[in-house]
Amino acid sequence: MSDSTPAILVTGATGSLGKQLVYELVRRGRRPVAHHRPGSDTSYLDALGLEKRVADLRDPAALERIMEGIDRVIHTAAWVDFRRDRLTQFTGINTFGAVNVYRAARKAGVKRFVHVSTAAAVGARARRGLNHTQREPEPISEEYEFNLGHLHIPYIMSKRAAEEELLALAAEGAPELVIVNPSIILAPSRTGDDRAKAIRLFNRPLMPDFPNWVNLVDLRDVAPAIINALERGRPGERYL
Repeated sequence: MSDSTPAILVTGATGSLGKQLVYELVRRGRRPVAHHRPGSDTSYLDALGLEKRVADLRDPAALERIMEGIDRVIHTAAWVDFRRDRLTQFTGINTFGAVNVYRAARKAGVKRFVHVSTAAAVGARARRGLNHTQREPEPISEEYEFNLGHLHIPYIMSKRAAEEELLALAAEGAPELVIVNPSIILAPSRTGDDRAKAIRLFNRPLMPDFPNWVNLVDLRDVAPAIINALERGRPGERYL
């Protein structure tokens, strides 16, 4: 890595999205620094020969240490699950963890911070019927009024709270904050029959009491979009 090349830290680099991101960055000639939590399987990162840095998202001091020499951060680390319990644990990782990473980045002089959130933190348009003749509703935009709080799903609540906290912090100064809100990410299956895999996974409403249209996005499309947001996203904006 040359001195003129900004150093990129990818948090959660051993997760599905994290691994796809480091793959895409390496494919583009970059050498990202890979963050992971203690005990993670780092065999893929080792195969790429990447520098690894370990920290728990709930440990501010450890996060400050892994920011040394970092210019940009892509924060993907999160607990993703639509269960309805363990709010404290979700909040500790998804909300306070994101805030801790951002504050550590600020202290280290990081210039840009991309927070990977979820489309559910923006909101959802209800599906009024299940018949095939009904016209699909208009898609929501980044300015859509959040309407999923009543479901009390900790993942959604903690990711929404993280966005609000990070936006408030970013309003006080650097690093620049860009938020990316992918819909449900579907990784390629070993058989290549991704449509059948999706049908098996989502053959019933994903969020109880809210029969919404489920939007799926391929993991291989999400990673380039996040990198585009890192390079060209406007500070303070979110991108669905």
